Amino acid sequence: MGYWYEKLVELSEKYCNDTLATASQYLLAKQQNELCIIIALSELQIWEKWQCYKNYDDQEEPDEKSPFVEHIDEKNNECWISKAVLHVEPSIVQNINHEVKKSLKEAIELSMKPGDYGQIHHIHTFSIVAKRVQSNDNWRQELLNLLESGQSLNQGTFIRSEKLVTWEGMRFASMEEMLLAQALEKVKNKINGLKLVYFPNCLARVLADGSRVKIYPDFLICANGKWGILEVDGKQHNLPNQAELDNSRRNRLAKASIQMYSYSAESVREDNGNGAERVVYDFLELLNSVKRS
Repeated sequence: MGYWYEKLVELSEKYCNDTLATASQYLLAKQQNELCIIIALSELQIWEKWQCYKNYDDQEEPDEKSPFVEHIDEKNNECWISKAVLHVEPSIVQNINHEVKKSLKEAIELSMKPGDYGQIHHIHTFSIVAKRVQSNDNWRQELLNLLESGQSLNQGTFIRSEKLVTWEGMRFASMEEMLLAQALEKVKNKINGLKLVYFPNCLARVLADGSRVKIYPDFLICANGKWGILEVDGKQHNLPNQAELDNSRRNRLAKASIQMYSYSAESVREDNGNGAERVVYDFLELLNSVKRS
């Protein structure tokens, strides 16, 4: 005669963070950079589910309501499975389809540490939910004001729907751009006295040297009264024709007394997305060194 007992144990925050860091390296090796960004912007919870079968002799009655935890902790006759929940930035949940979820689960499962007896984790239930945000007393009115204002006609309108990433009501053409926007706001809070305004993916018209040219800079930024453009370049910017176009645009902007600084998408993604802050600090330092015309 016997009885099965179960015990759910939530693993530590450090264990979950180490698992995410390992998963990001696995995905990076597979060149799945967008999944790395999802990992960098997410939080993970994992529960171990232990099942233990305890034998009783004919004189004993199994306690069905209060499992003997000490027997479960012995990890005898166990079935070791896990439940995992990935809390993802709300703005990118819409980009997670079945294939993306499958790849994230695989990376996390492969990155989990084996147990003391060599047991390998198997994620039985894997869920993706939107990371909860901290609300304020005015969130309802702020939402209504945003909805009543209507969609901007001059912000990210050129971005194809399959590439669109949104955050704080702004439209971005890549996750790297969104990381830079978040980094700009973090850096603003860290530098005392910094006055910062930024315009992401807005149509601009450059009137200089007798020409009129329309451009969509990734970020048009004013920091302490100095204007500059911050660009994040994917691999296509290494192509000869694209490099020539970028140089032409940089020269036109320079004639309008606006400097353009470009950074690779890889530099933004470095260190699980923390590279974005380093890019922003470098951009602000370069912009500050420019003499006012």
